[in-house]
Amino acid sequence: MEALFNLINDKEDLALENTIIKWRIERYEELLEEILECLCEEDVLAMQYAIKYKKLKEVEIGR
Repeated sequence: MEALFNLINDKEDLALENTIIKWRIERYEELLEEILECLCEEDVLAMQYAIKYKKLKEVEIGR
């Protein structure tokens, strides 16, 4: 019974960690997109990187 209780607690802890990690990833992606937008105003090469990043992101979402 104690093992089951420990598994349930571990699952809850991992679910919380997973939620936090997903939030951090989303936040970093937002920051990266913001940085790319700023760079695109000044640099053509940065614009090309931004386009490639957006295409990769679309492929990732399609999975």
